[in-house]
Amino acid sequence: MKKLKIIEKDNYSNYILESTSGKKYEININFMEFKPSMGSYIYIEESLLKEKVSLNFGIVESSENIKEEELIVIVDNDSKIYLQRFYG
Repeated sequence: MKKLKIIEKDNYSNYILESTSGKKYEININFMEFKPSMGSYIYIEESLLKEKVSLNFGIVESSENIKEEELIVIVDNDSKIYLQRFYG
């Protein structure tokens, strides 16, 4: 999974993410039940960064039995939040 920092968000669900090497990615993600803050880190499969559709994720209790391409992890203030792709 790729570690990216959330550096910007517009009024919709478009996020600008930045890698440690400075490469920027724009992705449309809808977060259900949780909204990450600016500066949080997101761990995401690189294949999801190439998607041209809106991605929708909701909180799950555990990452067990979830394929990596269906999972993202948000690290926010020393806590990890696991989110599973629901549709999109």
